Amino acid sequence: TSPQDGEDLTANKKSTFTGTTAQVLGGSAVDTVFVNVGTEQLVASGTTNWTLEWKAPLNDTDITLPVTAIARTTAGDTAMTAISVNVVREPVAITFPDDGDLVDSDVGWVVTGVAWADLFSATVDSVVLHVAWDDTTTTLPANRTNDWDVIWYTPVVEANTSARLTARAFAGLTYPDGVPTWTESHADSISVTVKP
Repeated sequence: TSPQDGEDLTANKKSTFTGTTAQVLGGSAVDTVFVNVGTEQLVASGTTNWTLEWKAPLNDTDITLPVTAIARTTAGDTAMTAISVNVVREPVAITFPDDGDLVDSDVGWVVTGVAWADLFSATVDSVVLHVAWDDTTTTLPANRTNDWDVIWYTPVVEANTSARLTARAFAGLTYPDGVPTWTESHADSISVTVKP
């Protein structure tokens, strides 16, 4: 039932596939629902109402992938339905860590990402990483622009603490009246939990 045929999904982000199937096919109970996404073969949770969490891949271009849900019974009978989804890049993406990850405290983590030059109308001049936790925000400059990385030293915490990471890329640097100004910027955000 979700996503719809031809729907756009964001590259490098998690999406949830959901669907329904009959309890019985050909006189036998449905015991497994497989979901094939591109070349991946995955097993969904549940049968009558099934779900599957899937992270869309990150490629150099936007891609279209076939998605096939296959219900299998205890007797080996199958029924299937198919759609396609478009995996669409955003101008900026954090590639590590993943949204929802647990990270150790008091450690230097290398946060990595990309800023796609072809998705900006001007040259990407810089990338920064904003790290927000406990009403504190730190801004860290990234190394490079297209394939960038930042070393983030996680805070010392006594209990699990949520942190929001936002990567922002700036393009089209100009100097009107001597003030540096960018004509374009795009961002990507994830949340992680810093653990003691």
